[in-house]
Amino acid sequence: MLKLIPNEGLAREVQELKKVLTALTALFAVAPSILFRDKLANIGEYLSGIYSPAGLLWGITFGALMLAAVRYLFIILIQLRCMERDIQIALVLILLANVLKTSPIYLVLYMASFVLLSRRAWTSLPRLLLWAFFIGFVVEIIGTRVCAPFGCYEYINLRPQILRVGLFVPFAWAIFGAVSYLAASYYFTSPSKRILFASLLMVIIDLSVDPIMTSWEAWIWKTTTEVTWFDIPWTNYLGWFVVSLMFFSLYELLRGSDVDRKLSRVGPPVYLLEMFTFALYAPSAVKFPAELALVLSIAVLAFPYLVTQLRTR
Repeated sequence: MLKLIPNEGLAREVQELKKVLTALTALFAVAPSILFRDKLANIGEYLSGIYSPAGLLWGITFGALMLAAVRYLFIILIQLRCMERDIQIALVLILLANVLKTSPIYLVLYMASFVLLSRRAWTSLPRLLLWAFFIGFVVEIIGTRVCAPFGCYEYINLRPQILRVGLFVPFAWAIFGAVSYLAASYYFTSPSKRILFASLLMVIIDLSVDPIMTSWEAWIWKTTTEVTWFDIPWTNYLGWFVVSLMFFSLYELLRGSDVDRKLSRVGPPVYLLEMFTFALYAPSAVKFPAELALVLSIAVLAFPYLVTQLRTR
């Protein structure tokens, strides 16, 4: 696993920040229960009359995970000052892209950020984008005609379309592919592990994307299976994993990873930003699957980090 801290001075600063953030988190969690004990009891009774115990537990869990994610992002922000200007500007563009996720400018801002990153920090990034775009587009053309590898589906409201495939879709394959690979690069130096983990992250992204897009009939599913993710057939997610595996493998085979270490450190937070904004902008009807996908993404990203920390102790 790549080192998180580039120098000792910054390491001490980050450690101090961790202590402060941990103390503040504990304070915000404990203080209200002491100072406003009676009011909280009344609020608890009110909420229990509206929400089920499972719903309340879900809300508390989701909030706790968000606090942990915010704490981690604060640490990353301190490290940004050690990064090159190209990376800093690219990350600002990615942040703006996610803020404007419901607008077509989302694609423009992401592509602009990729141009900056490909100058020095990740010179082979254009090759990954082209592989993901081309393979994703070809597979979508095949999928809408022969029902493989995802299942039977049809594009309806997602326009413009080329060869019955929404033009946004191959760009989405490219963007999500780059974001997932960047996150995987932080955790793994082994190409095979990096490819498998990036493909898993792609599937988790679609756990959020597909319910959102089908909720307004960007496309509709004709395949039905006994096992589904909020009415999306499981075959779709198997297809996402296989297709992602294909273009990640071709990219590694024909070029190999050259992601700058400083850039790879922001891979996980960029990925979480994508998942968070999907959950934030999801229509109310599909808010829960998007939030669940976000929680799953935090758990999946945390697992290899915790394993590494335990091994180094």
